[in-house]
Amino acid sequence: MNLEKVVKIGKQVLTTGLIFSSLLYGCKKDDSTKPDNNNPPIQNEVVLSSNIRILSEQNLQEINYFDGKEIKFNNSTNSPKLNENTFIVGGVSQQTPDGFLKKVVTVFDNGYSAQLEEATLDDAIESGKINFTKTLKSSDLETSLLKQGVKLKNSNLDYDFTYDLFDFIIYDLDENENTTNDQIRANGKIYFNVNFEIDFDFEKKTFNFKSGMENLNRMELEAELTNYKIDISREIVKHKFKPITFFLPTQPPFPIILRPIIHLYTDTKGEIDAELRAIVEQTNSLNASVSYDNGWTYSKNFSENFTFDVPNASLNANMKNNLGSELTILLYDFIGPTIQVGPYLKLNVNTNSNPWLELFGGIDGKVWVNSSKIGMGISDYEKDIINYEKKLLELFKNQNNTFTDPRDGQVYDIVKIGNQEMFAENLNYNSSGSFYYNNDPNYSGYGKLYNWNSAISVCPPGWHLPSDDEFKELEIFLGMSQDEVNQKSANRGANEEIGTKLKKDGSSGFEGILSGHRTATGNYLNFGYNGYFWTSTKDGSSSNPYNRILWKDLTGVERDDYIFGENYFSVRCFKDE
Repeated sequence: MNLEKVVKIGKQVLTTGLIFSSLLYGCKKDDSTKPDNNNPPIQNEVVLSSNIRILSEQNLQEINYFDGKEIKFNNSTNSPKLNENTFIVGGVSQQTPDGFLKKVVTVFDNGYSAQLEEATLDDAIESGKINFTKTLKSSDLETSLLKQGVKLKNSNLDYDFTYDLFDFIIYDLDENENTTNDQIRANGKIYFNVNFEIDFDFEKKTFNFKSGMENLNRMELEAELTNYKIDISREIVKHKFKPITFFLPTQPPFPIILRPIIHLYTDTKGEIDAELRAIVEQTNSLNASVSYDNGWTYSKNFSENFTFDVPNASLNANMKNNLGSELTILLYDFIGPTIQVGPYLKLNVNTNSNPWLELFGGIDGKVWVNSSKIGMGISDYEKDIINYEKKLLELFKNQNNTFTDPRDGQVYDIVKIGNQEMFAENLNYNSSGSFYYNNDPNYSGYGKLYNWNSAISVCPPGWHLPSDDEFKELEIFLGMSQDEVNQKSANRGANEEIGTKLKKDGSSGFEGILSGHRTATGNYLNFGYNGYFWTSTKDGSSSNPYNRILWKDLTGVERDDYIFGENYFSVRCFKDE
């Protein structure tokens, strides 16, 4: 089957391989916008309930049994005697690793033992405001569970958490790691940052939870599966952080204990009948907030960016894969607010249809709040906050994706990149002011070279020589920054490999060939080393036309105007709007 690519992408353009996996959320961290990791809680005057008892460190050391429902103290002078229908709060100790806030229901053993029930902050605090912010660091970890093939690395300058994945098994049909023809495996790196903020106002009965997450993932995925249905979730990492204790300014100080927990997971569903290999890079960021003030509201903003190889497949698949994350905040020993974000890629391949391949990128996000420890009349809350999906790529069979020049009958491959449709090969129309390289027809496969005066009008009806701005739109679509796109330099967009994407067999489908150029004096230069392309725009200061140059040994693309229009370059025609 002759499958020709017509690339129609939502944000980024891809190269080769087949991909069905998704990566997390995020981008590089900006410390100027993140909460101070050592920021103490902001509080106004706090008024406690009259029947709350704050246990001292000496009291906590006398606990010989605690399971959340029952507490027993040693019978000693440092042990408190408990009273029924009162509330007790204690900080972190060997017996109470998450602290506790409980109601005393029944006492026995002369008050040294008691049956307990859950209590809320509202039971203990009558009025006051509390604001607490925290940026989580790898140094805050207490315990980590990392699955086989996952290694936590030292944090770098941009991300607080870095993981290496080496042959991490996402799916294994027979659960035998030695048989690899029934597995989906991942190799690469995961980077992320996370912060959160919690606000209480016990007088106004309001609550707010905010979380910011940033992530960069670089991943290579491999699979050898034949006609399998898959529906599986796998935990990658579970982090339990050290408890965070802050004290309200009461006498004695009232301890509030928070403990963050993070899960990284993968979730894969669908059917697959193919051997696959894919390389993907994804960055995402999310800031979400849920608030209670006589009712629940939420807000969020997020960004995403996908870069990966253009799929290349001959068999069928229908697959969705999430690589997501979940942040839960324990309030004492009870689950409080939780946020879950699951960016994904979804792949549909059917070689009997057209388009025969579709690739989607998206993000699912959810938040829920268990209010059992908060009180204040606040109800539990659960909400899907993100259900975002866009089509990244379509690949078509060779059908209506060529253009026949009515002037001479030559047929050209075309490609759609973003919202622009263009020739995927150099124009080869014979006109005055045009030459083959070395003036040799054996170079006809590389198109003709035109001076600028010929180039501006040589495209067939319905097509035109692109402007400088149209080339910029193409470059921005492929990932070039706004700052670089206006520069005059030889290697613009090198980090994003814009030039590599534009060259033959690159990921964009532009198929730029290094066909050299002809000077105004008739010399032919740089075949196989450079590809030169005219634009229709002249620089207002020099009056020379802008051009684009691809270099054999550079990953960027040159934009300049130093070459006079009497030189001879290649022409790519863009479709009229």
